[in-house]
Amino acid sequence: ETATAAGTVATAGRAKCEVTCAGMPGSPLHVPFDVELNDDAAAIAAALRAALVDLDSELVGPVITAWFDVSGEGADVVLTRKTPAANDDTLNIAISDGEGVGASVGVTTAATSTTTTPGVPYDQISVGWGDKFGLPYKLYADELVILKLFNKAVEETEGTVTADAADIEKNVYDPHGGADGTKDIDLYIIV
Repeated sequence: ETATAAGTVATAGRAKCEVTCAGMPGSPLHVPFDVELNDDAAAIAAALRAALVDLDSELVGPVITAWFDVSGEGADVVLTRKTPAANDDTLNIAISDGEGVGASVGVTTAATSTTTTPGVPYDQISVGWGDKFGLPYKLYADELVILKLFNKAVEETEGTVTADAADIEKNVYDPHGGADGTKDIDLYIIV
């Protein structure tokens, strides 16, 4: 997500930023930061980038740095998720003058930021179909699967191994207990 600072500071003081992100603790986070007289957009952005990673701030720095890498050049402030996630349409970086006594004057309000790169979650793969699991080898005998653990224990009634030396997609394990996505399955295979 990229926010672009704008304006020239006419009165030094405290500006503010509000970072909104779905699931982030404390969202929206209010990030105060100081600007100096005659700071241009690049200086405003530099002050904000420093405030976003300030680990001395009890709330802001540790939360922001746990969720995002902070970067940017010139007038840009860029937040990049540390872990892949689906695009967050609520993600926003809003920059403006502060409020009340000691507030800055001249930071042009940038109420919305833009999506630099849409978020994408981790890739997921399918290793079988239904309640069968694909085996990543062409096996010539089902005895090559020497141990089958279902939910960290040997199944009372063993599942079925189908082996095929020619077609990898035909090599599958069908657990007797039925796979429901909540139980670990460990297979020990001699290859």
